[in-house]
Amino acid sequence: MRKRIVILSLLFVLSSTLIAFAGDLQPVSVMALGQRVESVEEHFIENDRVHVLVREVGEALGARVDWVAESREVILTRENRQVAFNIGSFTASVNGEVRTMDTTPLLIGGRTYLPVRYLAEFLDFQVDWMAEERLVKIEDPGVEDSPEEIEAHPYSKEDLLWLSRIVQVETGGASPEMMLGVANVVLNRVESPLFPDNIHDVIFQVDVHTQFPPAHKSSFLNLIPGDLVIEMSRRALEGENNVQTCLYFNNSPFSSKAEDLFKVIDGEYFYY
Repeated sequence: MRKRIVILSLLFVLSSTLIAFAGDLQPVSVMALGQRVESVEEHFIENDRVHVLVREVGEALGARVDWVAESREVILTRENRQVAFNIGSFTASVNGEVRTMDTTPLLIGGRTYLPVRYLAEFLDFQVDWMAEERLVKIEDPGVEDSPEEIEAHPYSKEDLLWLSRIVQVETGGASPEMMLGVANVVLNRVESPLFPDNIHDVIFQVDVHTQFPPAHKSSFLNLIPGDLVIEMSRRALEGENNVQTCLYFNNSPFSSKAEDLFKVIDGEYFYY
C-alpha cells in the first residue's frame, strides 16, 4: 500500500511538471535566417516567452553549441561572440559580461530549452514575433529591410525596441489592453508639441519631473521585452489605439485632471 502511494505521488509530480512546462500548447514555428528550424520537439510558450531547443536554434544560427555536464552549462560560440547559460540561473555570460534574465534555462528530458529572444539577441540577432502566424523570425540586424517590409512597417527596429522596453517596465504582467494603452501614451507624446518628437527622447525626458523613472535604471538598457509586450507595441506603432489622444497615465487619480480622465485600465488612470 505504501509503495502504491509513493508511485501515485511520483506520477502526480511528473504530470504537474509536464503541465507547468506545457504552457500554450498551440504549435509555434521558428525561421532562422530565412530557413525554417525543424525540431524533434515542439517549441512552446511559457510566461510570455517562446521556448526553443538551444542546440537546434543555436546551430541554425551558425553557432557551435557545447554542453558542460559538470556545471550544467550550455555554451554557444559564434564568430567573436560567446554566450553561456546555466540551468536554473537567472544570469548569462555574454563575452564575459553578466546579463540578467527574467527566467532560467530549462532541462527537460535531457534537452536544454531557453526563450528564443535571449538566445538570439545575446548572439546579436534580431527577433520578431508574428502573433497571428505564431511565427518567430530571427534575422541578421545588419541586413537592411526590403522596400516591401519598410512599407508594411513604417517604423524602425530601434523604435520598436525602445517602446517595448518602456511598456515592459511600466506594465509588468498587466493585460494586453494595458500594454497597448501605455504604448499609445508614448506615441501620443511623440505627436504632441509638449513633448520630444521621437520615442527615445520621450522615454528619457527629464523636465520638471522624470517622466518614466524605470527608464533611468541601468538594467533598462539591457532589458529584453516579452513577446506579448512586443506584439502590443507593434500594434500601437501600426495604428491600433485604445486610449485616443491620452498623454498621461497613473496608478492613482490626478485630482487636478479629473475632467480629463478618459478611462481606467487594470487600475491605471489614463488622462488626456
